[in-house]
Amino acid sequence: MLYELRNTDTPDGMRAHEEYQCEAVSLLDGLRRLPELGAPNDLCERALAADLHEICTVSFRRCAVLLQEDDTVCEMALDEGELRHNGKAAPLCEIELEYVAGSEDTFHALAAELAQQLDLVVEPTSKLARAMAL
Repeated sequence: MLYELRNTDTPDGMRAHEEYQCEAVSLLDGLRRLPELGAPNDLCERALAADLHEICTVSFRRCAVLLQEDDTVCEMALDEGELRHNGKAAPLCEIELEYVAGSEDTFHALAAELAQQLDLVVEPTSKLARAMAL
């Protein structure tokens, strides 16, 4: 299982956030391990102390490649799977472009070029929000 923790801002499908992830056998195990990877310790401690329970699932397989233009590196990933909530399910198939390093201007230009070449449209709603809307 892969668990991740995000601080998210979501204007127009572009998301700037910190992301920490680790493989773990349970949510509690993941929350205990994430501070070692740079996640805010106080946020993990509050999550550990909270009464957490599953409200929806987002299950997908990811195929990813790194792209580089000059000093700019990004990851392009194809996510295919399923969103589930309240006994309902919906398919998931999306391409995600994630900034890794370099010039943010070059990253945005590359994203615009890929969107035009591949006829992509921005999805302003997160996977979690789409699952919750089911």
